Amino acid sequence: MISKRKQRFSLFKHRYLLAYFYASIAWLIAGTTFGILSILKVDYPAWHVLIYAIPVSSLVLLWFFFFWRQIKYIFLYFTLFQWSLALSITLLIGDIYNYWVYIIILPIYLFILFMLYVIYIRKR
Repeated sequence: MISKRKQRFSLFKHRYLLAYFYASIAWLIAGTTFGILSILKVDYPAWHVLIYAIPVSSLVLLWFFFFWRQIKYIFLYFTLFQWSLALSITLLIGDIYNYWVYIIILPIYLFILFMLYVIYIRKR
């Protein structure tokens, strides 16, 4: 008749697919914007829009994996977010030989990695 379930019921079994779907929305917007800027021949390097999509999508993925407490993905997407944000700021400033952005980001990055280590890894 009615038996107990052997596995826990999950409304959405593939939760990683959900995270990557939301991150792909940023890429859809960036790709559309890139296409429009390329067609209209705007006096702006259109490929910058694709670079700006990297920190946005990695921030979305970072948020999901913080929620799910997947520490290896948190480290991965935090690293991707931090350094792609530095690259985006460098491109936004317009001087690609300005290394001060990376020098400023490095101690912030190391401090946050240390705090993630203290919060997540040392509890185990």
